[in-house]
Amino acid sequence: MRWGRPTGRKLATEQRLCGPKYWIWRGGVRDVTITCERARKATSEYEKNSKVKTYEKQLEDMVAEGRALSARKDRAADGYQPVLQKAIDDKTRQRAADLDTDGILTRAHGLKEVAESDGFALFLTIVLHLLLLCLDAMPVLAKVLSGATAYDTLLGARHRTSRKLYTEELEVQQTCARLEHDLRRHRVQLDTADRMSRLDQEYQRAQAERAAAERAELDTRMERIMRTRGTSTAV
Repeated sequence: MRWGRPTGRKLATEQRLCGPKYWIWRGGVRDVTITCERARKATSEYEKNSKVKTYEKQLEDMVAEGRALSARKDRAADGYQPVLQKAIDDKTRQRAADLDTDGILTRAHGLKEVAESDGFALFLTIVLHLLLLCLDAMPVLAKVLSGATAYDTLLGARHRTSRKLYTEELEVQQTCARLEHDLRRHRVQLDTADRMSRLDQEYQRAQAERAAAERAELDTRMERIMRTRGTSTAV
């Protein structure tokens, strides 16, 4: 982000005040006025003390850092998606291989037909259903007892990475906003100082022009008086 160029305005003011239009006679030669010398001094001091370039460089660095963090976030998301999909596919294939429900369903249907006609078969059916219930509950028990899986680890890593990147992005945005506010305030201060300096220079120039006009008028009157006295002496 680029702000105004107070240095260019100061140089323009210096060139205008130091132009031939404002030259004066000093010691028999044409020379610049005190206003021109002050304008030159003000321009030199501004170029030496101004921190606008430093603030602009800091802001550019923060913007570049924010873009780098955004690129890192995109790369992390792109790298995480294939790993997550592979983990899901592996779990799906493993689960499909573990189930193999065709034979069990066929046998359960046959056992139901037998249990309807025999009490002992009914007892075996109840025992088998309880056994199947235990088998169905085993994945849940295994999940509880085994702790976090690779999928859980990847999901937790993604959550932590996203939260960290979001926090860093917020910090970058806040820092950029703070620097932008400081730059805007510094610019206002510099513009105010520049206006006051311009007004002072214009005032000094007006004073110098008025003094030059008064001096010229005094010289004219003195010359007129001297001519009058010379004429009276000649008479």
